[in-house]
Order: sequence, then C-alpha cells, then structure tokens
Amino acid sequence: MANIYFNGPFDRELESKYLTVYTNCINREQEAFLNEIAESLNSKEIDEIKETIEFGKSFSYGTRKVDEYYFSHALRIARLVYYNIRFKQLENLLPEANGMSGFCSALRAALIHNSFEKNLMSRQEFAAKFGQYYCDAVDFITVDREAMKTREGVLAHYRKLATAPEWVLGMRALDKADNLLILHVNPDEQVKKDYLLEIENDLIPLLKKGQPELAALLADECAWAGKNKHHIPDEKELSEMKWSYLPYSA
Repeated sequence: MANIYFNGPFDRELESKYLTVYTNCINREQEAFLNEIAESLNSKEIDEIKETIEFGKSFSYGTRKVDEYYFSHALRIARLVYYNIRFKQLENLLPEANGMSGFCSALRAALIHNSFEKNLMSRQEFAAKFGQYYCDAVDFITVDREAMKTREGVLAHYRKLATAPEWVLGMRALDKADNLLILHVNPDEQVKKDYLLEIENDLIPLLKKGQPELAALLADECAWAGKNKHHIPDEKELSEMKWSYLPYSA
C-alpha cells in the first residue's frame, strides 16, 4: 500500500492505522514520535521514553499476525497525547514521578496505556516503575470487558472516567478515535453498533465542556465509521479524507 502523506498529526494517525492493517510500521511510528517530542523533553527524558518504548515492544500482545504490530497503536496514542497536552497547556500541571517530569511521565504512561487490560504487569509493578499517579491514570481508562457487556457496567466506567484528570480523559478519547478508524473492518454489525453508541452516548458528552475539539472529532469519526461497511479504503479514498477538528492538525 502506498504511503499517503497528510499535514497534521491526526492525519498521519489515519494513514498509519491503515498501513498497520497491511504491514509492520512500528519503526516508522517510533521515529516520528521521537522526532516530534525532541523539542519538549531533555536528553535524559528522551532516553527514558526510548527505554519505555523498548519495554512496551518486549511484550506479546496476542497470537494473530496483526498483534505483532500492536505497539504502533501505543506509539500513535502517545504522540497524540503529546499534542493534546501541549494544546491544552497542561505540561506544567502534571506531577513528577521517579525523577522524571510530569510531561515525560504522562507520555510513558500513554505508551503502555493497555498494561492492565493486556495483563502486561500488575498495578503494584506499574506504580513502582512509573509512579502511583500514572498508575491511577492508566487505571482510569482500563475497562472491565465483562462488566462492559451490561449497561450498568458501561455507566460505572464512565462515572469513574468523569473524575479523571483532563489529560487522561483526552487519552481515552484519542484511544477511541484510533480504534474507530478501523471499526468498519469488523464484520460484526452489533459490535460496531454498540461501540458507536457508547462513544456517542457516554464519551462525547463528557468531552463537550472541557475538550470540545475531541468531542467534535469523535462525532465526525462516528458518522464516518457508521456509514462504512466492512471496507478498507483504497489510496484515492485515503487521500480525500480530511480531519480538521483538532486545532493542532493544521
């Protein structure tokens, strides 16, 4: 599949998500992420980010071929969290952890945001390595798959998420946005319907007051994903997609 180049970070997210369907683009995602954060972190922090990337890449994320490429998703989320924190000017409001700045620590948490859901490590191990605040941040966005099969379980998850720090809620939104990009390749229409309804009924309302840009982005993506039926866009379709709701994508 040919490379399709767009202007902003979320447009590259779209491109990379489709490339992941076909090939391993982890190294490219890693290079892009490290290049973009270089202006905001010092050399020691960059080294810590690199160590976290290697740590995240060391795990097995499943037995399917596409699971070998899973970490590209984590890299994309970390990159988008980086831009969202900068846009919201939250860099200096994040607490330090284990000698690292809050900004660096938040990006490390984003890189391994599925630690508990994928059973990569315990909460105690995470807190010891990355700090209790960032352990709690990842816990906020971790879902109980069994509980989420019921409406009460969904409501409980979003009641908890409503108390999360602003950057954590943004990370959850960006995680959903990334998943939405290939929702339509899932042939199970009920899974697709439930996923869209959850975002529209529960996540978007949480975002509207404090992060309206992300609320608008998710609404746009839901509309786009809802009308696409088990279909992977070709090069022409990719080149025509424009995502303009994020201020930092211009």
